[in-house]
Amino acid sequence: MLGYGLLVGAAMGLLLSWVILPELHLGTAASDLTPPTILVVDRVTAVSAAVGLALSCLVAGQLAASVGGRFQLVRQLRELA
Repeated sequence: MLGYGLLVGAAMGLLLSWVILPELHLGTAASDLTPPTILVVDRVTAVSAAVGLALSCLVAGQLAASVGGRFQLVRQLRELA
C-alpha cells in the first residue's frame, strides 16, 4: 500500500510539474521578480495528464487487487482467536 501511494504521488508530482513549471517563468532578475506571475495552463495538456494519471491509477489498482487477492475478514478474525 505504501509503494502504491509512493508511485501515485511521484506520478502526480511529475505530471503537475510538467504542466505548471514551464508556465512560471522563474528567474533571478529584478524584472522577473517584480511583476506577478500569470499562470496559463494548456487545457489539452492538463486534461491529458489528468486522464493519464486516472488510467494509470485504475490499472495499478486492478493489478494490486489481482495480485493481493480478496481480504477475508472472518477468516482473519478466526485465526486471531
